Amino acid sequence: MAVANVGCTIRISYIYNATYVSTNITAVIAYNNSCSECICYGFLSTVPSLYAGMNCYTNNKTCALFASYLSLSAIKIDLNSIFIFIQQPLSQNTTTAASTISPSATSSPTLTTGTSTTSPTTTSTTASTMPSPTTVISTTAISTTSLLTTSTTVSTTTAPCINRFPTQVTYSTGNGSGPYPVTVGDVSGDGKPDIIVTNYKIGTVGVLLNAGNGTFLAQVAYPTGTTYDTWSVSLADMNGDSKLDIVVGNAASNNIGILLNTGNGTFGAQVTYSTGSGSHPYSVVAVDVNGDSKPDIIAANYYLGNIGVFLNTGNGTFGAPVTYSVGSSPFSITTADVNGDGKPDIIVANTGSDNVGVLFNIGNATFGAQVTYSTGNGSEPYSVVAIDVNGDNKPDIITANYNAFNVGVFLNTGNGTFVAQVTYSTGASSYPYYVSAGDVNGDSYADIVVANYWADNVGILLNMGNGTFTVQVAYSTGSWSEPYSVRVADVNADGTLDIIAGNYYADNIGVFLSNCG
Repeated sequence: MAVANVGCTIRISYIYNATYVSTNITAVIAYNNSCSECICYGFLSTVPSLYAGMNCYTNNKTCALFASYLSLSAIKIDLNSIFIFIQQPLSQNTTTAASTISPSATSSPTLTTGTSTTSPTTTSTTASTMPSPTTVISTTAISTTSLLTTSTTVSTTTAPCINRFPTQVTYSTGNGSGPYPVTVGDVSGDGKPDIIVTNYKIGTVGVLLNAGNGTFLAQVAYPTGTTYDTWSVSLADMNGDSKLDIVVGNAASNNIGILLNTGNGTFGAQVTYSTGSGSHPYSVVAVDVNGDSKPDIIAANYYLGNIGVFLNTGNGTFGAPVTYSVGSSPFSITTADVNGDGKPDIIVANTGSDNVGVLFNIGNATFGAQVTYSTGNGSEPYSVVAIDVNGDNKPDIITANYNAFNVGVFLNTGNGTFVAQVTYSTGASSYPYYVSAGDVNGDSYADIVVANYWADNVGILLNMGNGTFTVQVAYSTGSWSEPYSVRVADVNADGTLDIIAGNYYADNIGVFLSNCG
């Protein structure tokens, strides 16, 4: 195994809880005071990619990081780190035991090396197994003379996960079904997350039960409305029997529907509640808004420009909605306690107004007037999610800005107000329709996953650790698939998040299992 040339230098270009190392390196062992900081990100100008942290050797507190063909690497280290470069060209008559970095705010650090003048004999053997994640075993024998002691080093490490979601497996939702939003939850009580999808074109909700290894049974469909009707879906235990029930928004029928779980992942007939004539509820969410431990229902009434709140009477039935005016064409809603008072607030994406609105919960299940934040002129935000992206334990807002071909990130200032959005491209003419978020690479930071409807892909933007994100990496959902929605969940119990897409034009659900579990 080769060692670094004498005089090899690296340049630190920026420090923010991480050190950016600009050099073409193929492998690094970095001293680190915290195993949790073993992370390496790699970027290419044309094909961005992530190289996740390798093994952390707790006995000597080293991090093994492997990458290749990088123009930029970001390595989370402390500023007194020690590096050993391996798999670099050998310098004749030179061996290197270790190299140290002395960072400077004003100048590039230089590696100083300890050397010997003997001519080494070096042999190396590498065994690897593919596909990723890969176990790499490297054995190196170095002798300074033929008669002196031979030093042998054996190391085992997990190789980087380069192609995290290599293959989509599809499950039919029926010919001409037009699957819209998908959601994930254990509806059968077996501890495995199942898939629930609204089939917009045929007016049904489909349930695909998890077979136990990340594969799914054939869909069972339940009627919910007319054709071109059922638009959105949410899950909650509406009647207190500890089983997840289904709540749908039926746009053409101007109502919300509840299908109670009968106990084994099957559902009874839908019971409906009117959202008002001409309302077209395009989004529903089930959440307890008044603190009585019973989930209530919130609906975004697209054509009425308002939000309707249905309070749970206690047995899974609901009274008439109380409405709150929002912007033009509210298309998507979510809830989160954005101001830290212990009550869920409402966040709505107002497509026609090019903004997101926040309605604070003021108690008793009532809400204040919305406060809006621009998503950009002509942006048309179609989807919104709230999650902490910068590690301050305050939910931030992410939008899918359909007509601007980007996602927008609004950071929470700490009291429920938000700074202006920072946008990240999803690609020219991508038309991002739906956004989700979750830690897909295991670094404890929420990443962005977006369904790019016109680009026929799902995009992943990895969190850099401070609420900023990498360039999108896209995974195809198939030609003319037109994914309208996306969710993240660990569907095969390997400890890593997988991706579930609703492919509208392809009439199927696409499941991308993470290969980095």
